Amino acid sequence: SKYLAIALTNFSIAIFDIENRIFIKTFSAHDQYMHTLEELIDKNGYFYLLTGSTDRTIKLWDYLNGILLKRLVFTTQTPIFLLSFNNSGT
Repeated sequence: SKYLAIALTNFSIAIFDIENRIFIKTFSAHDQYMHTLEELIDKNGYFYLLTGSTDRTIKLWDYLNGILLKRLVFTTQTPIFLLSFNNSGT
């Protein structure tokens, strides 16, 4: 991918175009620290971002527009530390 997503200490995400070396945008993502970011580019070239946080939520984003597509809330006291997409279709 030519894009880079960075989890910031103010619970936001910053998106950069690393090919052209330009900042694209920052958007508010979580209520507490993010511990994991995972990107997915689908077969149509659409960019998704999956984030997990100490706030016990997993969120699916429209990567480049900063639009929240889905939010999963877990009731356990355990924060989300690791996420992964399965691109194999299984």
